[in-house]
Amino acid sequence: VLSSLAVGVPDGDLGQVPHVIVQAATEMDDAGVIAFLSERIASYKLPRTVEFTDRPLRDDAGKARRSAVRDEVIARRAAQFD
Repeated sequence: VLSSLAVGVPDGDLGQVPHVIVQAATEMDDAGVIAFLSERIASYKLPRTVEFTDRPLRDDAGKARRSAVRDEVIARRAAQFD
């Protein structure tokens, strides 16, 4: 994993659920990421969805682009359900 970022995305039942975006260095799959995380974090913190990207998740200063990435994820999810 080159970089990763977790954001909260809207959920009708829970309000928000975790969504993870991964910039992978090698081939990975959702199940592998969730299995890795399940050994390290509490079950309620596990992401409900995993997304892979080749785009940088951080800006030039190394700070996470959390707001921008979250807005992009929400827009994509909204477009899927329209």
